[in-house]
Amino acid sequence: MINANNPDKEPNYNPGMNILIGGNRLGRGVTIDGLMVTYYGRDAKQKVMDTVHQHARMYGYRPHLKDVTRLFLPEHILNAFRSIHEADEAMRQAIGDDIHNIKLQPVWVGGNIKPTRSNVLDPSVIGVLAPGKLIFPQNPAYKKEEIKENFKDIENILINYQDNDCYYEVDIDFMIQIISYTKSYYISGEEWEPKRIIKGLTDIKSRGMTKGRLNVRRGKRNKNQGLDMPRKDPFQWGFGFGSGEWSIEAKNKYPDVPTLIICYQKGDKNQGWDDHPIYLPMLVLPKQKFVLMFNYDEDE
Repeated sequence: MINANNPDKEPNYNPGMNILIGGNRLGRGVTIDGLMVTYYGRDAKQKVMDTVHQHARMYGYRPHLKDVTRLFLPEHILNAFRSIHEADEAMRQAIGDDIHNIKLQPVWVGGNIKPTRSNVLDPSVIGVLAPGKLIFPQNPAYKKEEIKENFKDIENILINYQDNDCYYEVDIDFMIQIISYTKSYYISGEEWEPKRIIKGLTDIKSRGMTKGRLNVRRGKRNKNQGLDMPRKDPFQWGFGFGSGEWSIEAKNKYPDVPTLIICYQKGDKNQGWDDHPIYLPMLVLPKQKFVLMFNYDEDE
C-alpha cells in the first residue's frame, strides 16, 4: 500500500511481481521501473490536464516496452484521456516547429468560459478543432420525416453544383447556409455540432477569411444518381461519408481555406437508411490558420 503512512520515499520491492495500490502518492510524478499493467480507476470530477500528465509519468520514457504495456480503465475515463491528448497534440501541431515563425491567430474559446478560472474549468470537456482536420457529424439524422423538408432546400441551392471533381469557390456565408439545412444528433465527445461549426466559420469570416471551397459528390460512377455508402454507427465512419481521397485533395489544393464536402447518398433502406436521399456534410478546416477551442458542455 502506497499512502501517506509510508515512511520510505520509495516502495520496498519484493522479488518477482509486485502490486502497488495507492492514490495521490502513485498519482503525481512517480516513475515505476518495470511497470507492466495499470488499473486506473481514479475518476476526479475535474480532470485537470497537468494532473493527468503527471499520472502518465508513472510509465516513464519506455517506448521500447509499449508493446507489452497494458492499461485498464473505464471507457468514459479513456475518452477524457483521449480528448486531453488530442487537444495537446493539436496545439503542438498548430504552433509548429519554428518558434520564430508562428503563423497563428489567437486561440478562440467559445461561450463564457474563462480559462484562467481553474476552479470551474474542466479541461476534460475542452476540445480543439485542429487545423487541417476533416470533421463530420457522427450521427446524422436520416429518417424521412426528419430530413425531407430541409432536403428540398439543400437540393435547390446546390442545383448548379454538378461536377463531382470541382472545388467551387463560394462565400463562407453560403457554406453556413448549407450546414444549417443539415441535421444530426450530438454524440458525447464528438467534434461536430452544427451550432459549434457555424460559430467557428463565423469567427473565421470575422477575421478576414470570407471565401471557402465547396465540393458536391453525387457519385460519378452512378451517373450522379447518388452515392451508395451504407449507414454506420457513430465513430465507425472512417473517412466520413465517402472516399478519403476527397478530403486529402482538398487539403493539398486549398490548405488555407475551409472546404465543405457535401455527399449525396441514395439513402436506400437496404443500406441502413430510410429510402430517402440525403445530403451529408464534411468540413476540412484550413491548415494552421486558427485553433478553435470549445467546451463540450456549453449550451450555446
